[in-house]
Amino acid sequence: HGFGVLTLVHDNGVHGLGVNYCKCPGSQPLHEQLLVHGLFPASTAAPATAFHYPSLDKALVEEAECHVTTEPWWKKIARLTHPDDPGATVNKYPVALRVRREHRALSQYMDFGLAHQDPASRRAPDPGEMVYRCVACPFIWNVPPNFNDLPPEQKDLYINAWILDGNMKAEHTTSRRPGNNVQIFPGTGFFPDPVDFAAKTAKPMTDKALPPDLLCHQHTAAGAVAGKADPSRDVRGILSLCCARHGILLAGGTVDIPFAEKY
Repeated sequence: HGFGVLTLVHDNGVHGLGVNYCKCPGSQPLHEQLLVHGLFPASTAAPATAFHYPSLDKALVEEAECHVTTEPWWKKIARLTHPDDPGATVNKYPVALRVRREHRALSQYMDFGLAHQDPASRRAPDPGEMVYRCVACPFIWNVPPNFNDLPPEQKDLYINAWILDGNMKAEHTTSRRPGNNVQIFPGTGFFPDPVDFAAKTAKPMTDKALPPDLLCHQHTAAGAVAGKADPSRDVRGILSLCCARHGILLAGGTVDIPFAEKY
């Protein structure tokens, strides 16, 4: 019918569909028309590619439960499109990398009640706001309304128990283009703001600041490894604070560590 062809990425393959957009006076922009029909546009200016929104939701579950990243996810779609020659599928992998990040960010906005704000007064998420907290640990929503007025012996019943755990095998390869590593919501999840964290850890802390009555175990192995660290790795491990009772990670309590002792 002479309509412009839209490249539609679905979890059952890539399709080319002729789309007749509404052009009536007062009609919605093209990208909003796609969203109304369950399609996530790859562009807001002149969308030529769109992703099936339920397929993106399904991809989030596959990533969380099956560890399916964008690359194998796209290879599966390409093979479903052209089983005999997956390479013949139009390459939308670079677009998929960006769109999946945008979709994840919008999903988080909706999950934590930040999506339906007035654009003129939209506020940014607070530090640690975009994570699910432990519902059993004491927090502002599950302590008595008069908590601040309780006697100390009753306040002591509402305590947090945290444990510290690390993974010294969670390595990360140094990016060739570090400028491309743009964080969408820095500091609002389980990791702190990288700029703020770097400023607070710029001055190294030593055991000399410990009170005399505390024992020092002189853990020097990690420091010795740092001197001969592989420059191709910018992360040598990961460190997390979590609830000792239920194992829920704390907001802002997970950090990358540049070097660590191997075992």
